[in-house]
Amino acid sequence: MSYLALSKLHKSYGESLAVSNFNLNMEKGEFVSLLGPSGCGKTTTLRMLAGFIEPCQGHISLKGRTIYSKSENINVPPEKRKIGMVFQSYAVWPHMTVFANIAYPLRVQKINHPTIKARVLEALDLVHLAGLENRYPYQLSGGQQQRVAIARALVMEPEILLLDEPLSNLDAQLRQHMLHQIDEIRRHTGVTILYVTHDQKEAMALSDRIVLMNQGLTIQSGRPQELYERPATAFAANFLGRANLLPGWPRAIPRQGILTSQGFFLPVQSITGLEAGNENTVTFVVRPEDIRLEHPDGSSPSTPGCVVYRRYYASFIEYGVEINNTLLRVEAENGDRLEVGQSIGLIIRRAFVLPQEEDDIVQNRHFVQSPAGSAPAQHH
Repeated sequence: MSYLALSKLHKSYGESLAVSNFNLNMEKGEFVSLLGPSGCGKTTTLRMLAGFIEPCQGHISLKGRTIYSKSENINVPPEKRKIGMVFQSYAVWPHMTVFANIAYPLRVQKINHPTIKARVLEALDLVHLAGLENRYPYQLSGGQQQRVAIARALVMEPEILLLDEPLSNLDAQLRQHMLHQIDEIRRHTGVTILYVTHDQKEAMALSDRIVLMNQGLTIQSGRPQELYERPATAFAANFLGRANLLPGWPRAIPRQGILTSQGFFLPVQSITGLEAGNENTVTFVVRPEDIRLEHPDGSSPSTPGCVVYRRYYASFIEYGVEINNTLLRVEAENGDRLEVGQSIGLIIRRAFVLPQEEDDIVQNRHFVQSPAGSAPAQHH
């Protein structure tokens, strides 16, 4: 039996669908992220688990105990679910000290004062706020306030910790620091964590598994590497990193590669996911870092293109290379810089094929194609 089980959860508001047929099983100590764009249903799912929103149907059990069941008419109130939740807005009380904020849920449970003091000080030490217990929230940085919120959730010794976009209000440097803090807390306590984020880098860095959501539906779930290297849909390919999506046909003679529907050939060193005997058009996914740029001197089997833009990202440079009015994104090491307008050759190290049912639903916003001289839309 799974430590946490969410089965066929559904939530709608009138004709507006929030979450449809959501299923998730988690083991004790696991870290799972719900990832997706704003409005995809991930926070609604978290709040249904916490007990703040009642599902229209479905079943939730924690440690073998049913805490919600539409069919059995069970709906355990939030304070009795032994679930800790950290909100996006921190929700620390400005009129209370750090100590009082963290101690509040224990006082509600009428825990004796010596136990409260010991557990609050332990929680403060865990989130590296020891010595700040007498300060008020206005005397703390955003990162410190976030750690107060985490300590307040952990002091309850919850069965599971829910984190709802906990880093979205922090600057880039603080986000990196808090990523390490959350990972350290997880390793130190062994707490089971369900994490909501729209940031694929956060999800990839922290998670044992990722559940990718869009428009209330589960698009794909699995290990971060699996989702990145074998996306199930065009949406998954673009949301988890960046992708060039190329409709076309595989070719093996005279050399292996992709004959694109735009009429040009791209040599490819490795193609995965092809179905044997399939002669229909398929959609190839090519990650920008899997394209090698070479100077076209005639000795290499590369496809010639033209650099139409260059963007500097410190650890790498992104180039837009146009071939037959199709723009491909390429990530190259920060070495010799190519100039806009320069001719360059492309060789693809590897490509993989989307599942066949996705071939006819690749939309313009997913397929990287722009008029000559323009830059593609960014997908974050």
